[in-house]
Amino acid sequence: MITWRIIRNITYILKTISLFVCGCFLFILIACDDFVEVDPPATSLIKETVFENDVNATAAMLGIYTRMVESSSTIFNAQDNLTILSGLNADEFLNYTNRTNFIEFEENDILDNNSFVLLRWNDLYQFIYSCNSVIEGMQSINNVTDSLALQFEGEAKFVRAWMYFYLVNLYHNVPLVLSTDYETNALLPRLQASQIYDQILLDLQDAQSLLGNEYPSSQRIRPNKAVASALLSRVYLYLEDWENAEAVARNLIDDARYMLEENLDHVFLNTSREAIWQLQSVNPSIGSYDALRFILTRAPIGRGFSLRPEFVDAFEEDDLRETSWVGVLNSGGDTFYYPFKFKTRFLGEGESSNEYLTVFRLAEMYLIRAEARARQGNITGALEDLNR
Repeated sequence: MITWRIIRNITYILKTISLFVCGCFLFILIACDDFVEVDPPATSLIKETVFENDVNATAAMLGIYTRMVESSSTIFNAQDNLTILSGLNADEFLNYTNRTNFIEFEENDILDNNSFVLLRWNDLYQFIYSCNSVIEGMQSINNVTDSLALQFEGEAKFVRAWMYFYLVNLYHNVPLVLSTDYETNALLPRLQASQIYDQILLDLQDAQSLLGNEYPSSQRIRPNKAVASALLSRVYLYLEDWENAEAVARNLIDDARYMLEENLDHVFLNTSREAIWQLQSVNPSIGSYDALRFILTRAPIGRGFSLRPEFVDAFEEDDLRETSWVGVLNSGGDTFYYPFKFKTRFLGEGESSNEYLTVFRLAEMYLIRAEARARQGNITGALEDLNR
């Protein structure tokens, strides 16, 4: 039986080493003329301990997902998480803080010393390092059951591709780190975005072949072949490969396991039939960090964010996304709007959250196919998908 204690211990090992490696990597990228001699990280500890059996290897892989959702300081949960920073940059949010870092994102004038830029870079490369550790472990250690080793390698390649998708879209040209060799990694140059996309495609195609059709968990919280396909369809769209984007999205739309939820209050639940992949909350007191970050219980003046009124006004009358997923706070004669897709901020004793962070869902596949069809001149088919 795999306990959270095992997962957290192994997560701590991986995180400690990845922090060390990222520190060396960034130090040499930003720093100095003289190379500073440092002791290598304890990679033997990873290979000999973390991957010594099925239980520890499973805990190491699950630890990557746990780290994504257990902390309030990662790219998904931090106060400066990707949703908030991207929403400010895209003029969806109003910023009520007086913090210069947030103001720069809101005004599309981001300076190179903005600490959020470095923090999110660190997060992404820490996850990549952990994925590289798993991939190397599965390819070199013989103590893990063959079927599990293939599954873990597929999951790690999928997550690595996902992290690089964020990196290439946020930072454009970035170093391509494919090993845990910290000395080599620290000297890697930035590669062209097209080269990063080549690796993303390769990882996702490998993940498709390594992962099974069934989820390796009772819920949709571990990647399977469909999850890798969902990201692959998005990547093809970004690369303007309309034909492949449409084909991969179509396969998921035709998969009977997935269907659009008619009740929008069910879309982000752990029982959602629309979900392709979700991240399960592991914090015993927080329903979801999205609810914690976005639901307004008082006026956000001096703190927090709200949706721009112009953004909310863009919804057509009777649009269920507005009535179900936008909250309203009236305070002191002012009206504030906020994202309300996730409803539960805090959990009571003994309660568990039924709202999971939804990474991929069927609705996105319809939108991808709609755009891909329209780009190929199939306007009728595009409209059918949009209307659906």
